[in-house]
Amino acid sequence: MKLDNRTSKPSDYNGPQRSVVHRLSPLIVLAAALTVTGLAYQNAIRSERKLINDFLAREEARISSYFERESTEKVNALKRLARGWELVKSEQDRRWKELASQLVRHFPNIFQAIEYVGTDFKIQRIEPMDGNESVLGLDIRGRPFSEEELRAIVTTNAPRYTNPFNLKQGPRGLILYVPVYEDGNFNGLLISVFDIEKYVSDILHTLEHDFSFELFHENNVEYKSASLKVEPRSSYQIPIVFRAFGERWKLLVHPRPALIESLQSEIVSAIPPIGIFVSILISSLLWLFLREERSRRQLEVERRRADEASRAKGRFLATMSHEIRTPLNGILVAANLLSKQSTNSEDQELVDVIKGSGESLMALVNDSLDFAKIEAKRMEIEHVAFDLHKLVRRTVKGHALRHKQRPIEFECIIDPSTPRWIRSDSHRLTQILNNLLSNSAKFTENGRISVEVSRNASNGHETMLSFKVKDTGIGIEAEKLDHIFEDFSQADSSMSRRFGGTGLGLAICKHLSILMGGGISVDSVTGKGSTFTFTIKAEEALATEVKSDNSDGINGDLVRPLQILVAEDNLVNQKLIRKILEKLGHQCLIAENGIQAVEEYQKQAVDLILMDMQMPQLDGLDATRQIRALEVQFGSRTPIIALSANTQAEDREKCLDAGMDEFLTKPIAIGDLVKTIKKLQQATAD
Repeated sequence: MKLDNRTSKPSDYNGPQRSVVHRLSPLIVLAAALTVTGLAYQNAIRSERKLINDFLAREEARISSYFERESTEKVNALKRLARGWELVKSEQDRRWKELASQLVRHFPNIFQAIEYVGTDFKIQRIEPMDGNESVLGLDIRGRPFSEEELRAIVTTNAPRYTNPFNLKQGPRGLILYVPVYEDGNFNGLLISVFDIEKYVSDILHTLEHDFSFELFHENNVEYKSASLKVEPRSSYQIPIVFRAFGERWKLLVHPRPALIESLQSEIVSAIPPIGIFVSILISSLLWLFLREERSRRQLEVERRRADEASRAKGRFLATMSHEIRTPLNGILVAANLLSKQSTNSEDQELVDVIKGSGESLMALVNDSLDFAKIEAKRMEIEHVAFDLHKLVRRTVKGHALRHKQRPIEFECIIDPSTPRWIRSDSHRLTQILNNLLSNSAKFTENGRISVEVSRNASNGHETMLSFKVKDTGIGIEAEKLDHIFEDFSQADSSMSRRFGGTGLGLAICKHLSILMGGGISVDSVTGKGSTFTFTIKAEEALATEVKSDNSDGINGDLVRPLQILVAEDNLVNQKLIRKILEKLGHQCLIAENGIQAVEEYQKQAVDLILMDMQMPQLDGLDATRQIRALEVQFGSRTPIIALSANTQAEDREKCLDAGMDEFLTKPIAIGDLVKTIKKLQQATAD
């Protein structure tokens, strides 16, 4: 037999290229997310700049209009003073002083002084007088305008300004000349000195909370806000070009940082950190997801490999079970037949050795198969009604008979409150009891082994049953108790050498008790014995639900002689089955394969067919299907019993689905064969 343990690659395997893409995906997503963040930030900045520029454009018109209006108002004030000269001829000195003083007081930061120059271009009056007495009588010609330029002012009857220059007091300034007329005749000039810094500051002081200013005349800085000396310049600025004092001026308006901050949105500044955080978060989540996905795919590959290995192991165990059970069937059946024929005690002893060895080997095979089922999670628990009291007593009695030559007393104690008829898995319950009783008998040289059954609790029709298997054997050391139910575990490695065993029995008991809704535990004292306690969950049943079973042994007289067709390819099994059937009084026809079985069925009528499941050329399943098809023509139905070395539940289902009536496993138990034949014979008679 050749087992292929190769495993195929999973269907979602797409090679190294996909793996590289998966590894780079988080970086690609991170780069893309950061790019989107950058574009969003740039777009937000552009939108914010547009909003700020729109605001500054509106402010530009307002500031330009305000500056020109204020400049014109100051010049007009001096013009009004000149016009008022003609209106106050009789009180020129008093009114001059009064009007000029008002202007100086009202605009102290603009008009440093107001002078009156007569027609001879000499200063005749000045306000304020204090501190300026020395300029009285000063000829202004050539300071800075010549007489021709002064007379041009008179001729045009329009104000005239000097270019900005450095005043004696330090700051920059300019001089305004306004002609004065009396009765239409030139009567002198009004002259005012302007401090440009104070002049501009007076006009713009209400705006300097939000803006800083620079005033230029012919590329010369004539004024600069104090805030520009301590605050960084904004990237935003408003250039305003206007005319004042007869000259072209340029005013640069700089929004102050506080104003820009008030116009900026906190959302814009939050875009980069939030975008970076979200980008890293998304790429990290993707990385975690892909890592989880890779782990999942790897686990899936490992799971498939494990499943394939498990299936291969299952196929191996099933094949080995079949191959081992087939010769075992011959050994055990032959031993049973010899046991009934032998009268010599020495021969009987040898037969018993053969039977014991065969049964031990069969138990080992069964344990291995059951453990494989449990490990693959394919063990199924049945729920059928049976007599609990009878099952426990019969199981204990069987072990008592098996060990009747040893100084061991077996005892069965069933609490009266324990329900007699329950619905559970009788086969698995028997298996647990057999394992525990065999284990106790193995480690008990002499003394007592007892089984106690009681009800733990009830919930409606459901009840929890407790089973205790006590012995007076060698006991188990305390430090070994926690490991006693582990797979392939024994209390001591020397136990295996001394008493034998695989260490699977107790592990199987643990798994079965859990599958049946309970659990298992152990208490032990070294040198005094052990108590194994397990529980199962069961439903109470009615006596009418339990099928009657009156034959515990062999009673061939209850079955009339039958013509039985045996389809079996193994020569040893053919001989043994023939002997069993002939001893029971039946006639036997042998077919070596499924084809011969169908041919024999067509040749002559038979009362019953024993059909091996696995045969060469045509197996028992297909042979049964062909026979069932032929029965339609013959108008009669022949009972068919499946014989198989396979013990899997699915094998039983396959046989029943193919049309077989019953299923028996090898080695063939003569009692089971007799009961099954009787059952089918009665069903046919009815």
